[in-house]
Amino acid sequence: MRRERQVGKIKADLAFILLRGGDRADSWADSQPALMNQGDRSEASQSASSAASGAPWQFRLYVNGRTALKTVLTLQNLKDLCDEHLEGRYELEVIDLLEDFDRAREDRILALPTLVRRSPPPIRKVIGDLSNRDQVVAALGLGLLGDRRGD
Repeated sequence: MRRERQVGKIKADLAFILLRGGDRADSWADSQPALMNQGDRSEASQSASSAASGAPWQFRLYVNGRTALKTVLTLQNLKDLCDEHLEGRYELEVIDLLEDFDRAREDRILALPTLVRRSPPPIRKVIGDLSNRDQVVAALGLGLLGDRRGD
């Protein structure tokens, strides 16, 4: 019974998102990942300095079905970015919204797929399949890390 309510809530939330975005909402999310909770340059500098300390970066990826094509594409894009910029210094938690809706509510997830950078602070969110590498690198602060390494 609880699972049926959660699925009903998910459908209602998705219908609301589609209504607000119109009939082009899905293609918009696919073509351009959106950065939420944008900070100023001091936050970006803080992120780069705490990342340079060697602590692993922590990510949560919210998806709709672990075997869906969009999920597989998003995971591959994220793995490529992390291998290039973080060289194994990251932790990734994949959360299927159908299995764990409460976690999505905790991080205030509005669209799928959504990547949440939990550490280093500040928390950042990127919506989409992460295919636009330049935007994702800028949104997550990976470019600043690359500049520090001397790339």
